[in-house]
Amino acid sequence: MNDYINFLINLWNEIDIIYAGRSVTIPLLGSGITRFKEYNEITEQELLELLIWSFKLSRIKFTYPSKVSIVIHESKSDKINFYKLKEF
Repeated sequence: MNDYINFLINLWNEIDIIYAGRSVTIPLLGSGITRFKEYNEITEQELLELLIWSFKLSRIKFTYPSKVSIVIHESKSDKINFYKLKEF
């Protein structure tokens, strides 16, 4: 899990360098065949919350109209409580 969080933080840093404030679209990373040591099962909800949390932590600033879009496959969308994300 530590490696995954470090990866996300590094990802946002690299995106900031390469895309320089332009719009970015990424998939829900880690929801496929990724395996986490010491974690039997991590939910798509938790992965999405970690992704958003790491983005907030990175302090990347996108200027309007640029944005970050996270693509979630329709087979996984029923596993995510999108209303709960508003609280996040």
